[in-house]
Amino acid sequence: MNSTKRAIFISIYKIIVKGKKHYIGPAVNTLIELLCKFHQTEIHRRWAFQCLHDLEELGYIKRRERFIKRLDGTWLQLPSLITITLAGARKLYNQGVDGAARLIKEILGWIRAGDKRWPGYVNQPALSAERISNEGPVLLKNVIAALDFA
Repeated sequence: MNSTKRAIFISIYKIIVKGKKHYIGPAVNTLIELLCKFHQTEIHRRWAFQCLHDLEELGYIKRRERFIKRLDGTWLQLPSLITITLAGARKLYNQGVDGAARLIKEILGWIRAGDKRWPGYVNQPALSAERISNEGPVLLKNVIAALDFA
């Protein structure tokens, strides 16, 4: 993780800690302004989106896109909701960020309590040998049997 991604990640964490919710909904321009103000880092919008995408791919954050329908029938995209995952909280803790241990405890508390809030920390069993198709669940062994290796 490069310094810009780390700065965005820490900025997201600091906003979440400052607020009373477990998620945030900042515009990308707001994140860019925070980076300039607190991390002395100037980036363009495209790189901010790429950093958010990379943090999501690493499993450190989750994003939920939001849209509203206008009166004329068109859709308006709102800033995505962003939250830090358990893996992200552990990464912050490993990097020595103050308060990350408390965030880990909060997330584990949500998991143990069966909290239904987004991002949906669910006690899921190990992955089963099935996948979802248009017809519903399909056993992986049936898919493999249908493959022709000749």
